[in-house]
Order: sequence, then structure tokens, then C-alpha cells
Amino acid sequence: MFHYLNNETIRDKRVRPFVTQSTISGINQSNLERVPVVVPPLPLQQTFATRIQAIEALKATHRAALAQLDALFASLQQRAFAGEL
Repeated sequence: MFHYLNNETIRDKRVRPFVTQSTISGINQSNLERVPVVVPPLPLQQTFATRIQAIEALKATHRAALAQLDALFASLQQRAFAGEL
């Protein structure tokens, strides 16, 4: 549901007609209950969930690698300014 409502096209076509204010943040429970939600078949939902998990795992791996690169750069920078290179 999060990804469904987070999609800009879905918000424009399916959510905004039920919102009385100019922003999505103004939507309330009764308006949200009127929003039609397309529910894809379960196998497609499972495929989507698997892909999201894989993407999140890759993001975590990349964040860890970036942190490691930042630490290495900081170490190299410290050694360079200390005249150790």
C-alpha cells in the first residue's frame, strides 16, 4: 500500500479526486477509504516484494561500502596532511 500511494501517477489519478485540500497530507480516513485500490495477483505481489527486498539489501551494501570508503579517505587525508605519504 505504501508503494501504491507513494506513486505520483497513482496519487494524481486515484487519490487527489478524494482530497478536499490541495495537498495529499490533508487526506483523512474517510477520504482514504473511498480511494480505489487495484490489488495485483498474489504472485505479482510476491515478485514485487522480493525485488524490493533485493533493492534494500543492495542499498545497505552500498551504504556500508560508502562508509568504508569515507573512512579510508579520511585515513588517507590524515596521513597526507601529517606528511606520512
